[in-house]
Formats: sequence, structure tokens, C-alpha cells
Amino acid sequence: MANLWRALIGDQSKNSDDYGGVEFWSNPERTGWLTKQGEYIKTWRRRWFVLKQGKLFWFKDSDVTRISRPRGVVPNRKRSRGYHQ
Repeated sequence: MANLWRALIGDQSKNSDDYGGVEFWSNPERTGWLTKQGEYIKTWRRRWFVLKQGKLFWFKDSDVTRISRPRGVVPNRKRSRGYHQ
């Protein structure tokens, strides 16, 4: 059975290096710790998430710099109508 997360957003593992020129290390819109389930080993792990320009990046720790590499990227396909900053 396909993973629900993958079914909703598609398989992001193939283009996880596609940051689309987003400078996620500089002035993010939102940041914080969340827990996410691993893709292969189904344990829940704490990860640092960064939201910037409609993309959600996650990292192993909160020390995000210009040379940091995200562990994954989720593009925001559609913004909800009720969300405003």
C-alpha cells in the first residue's frame, strides 16, 4: 500500500535537490520542530522544518546555514484560502 504522505504530495525523493533557488537559510517565513515518520524505517523523529516561498524544508537539526542541505523538500501545491500572514 502506498504511503499516504507520498500519495498526497507525490514522491519527492527524486527531486529533493531542487530548491528552486530558495534561500531557506535567510529570513524564513516559519520555522520549528515537528515530528515526522521515516520513509523506510517507520519511526517518528524530531526534525527542524523551515517554510519559505511555498516550500517546506526539513533538516536533522536547527543549525541551518547557507551550506546546509535539506533532508527533504515539500512544495506547497495550493495555498489554503483562509491563510494570511
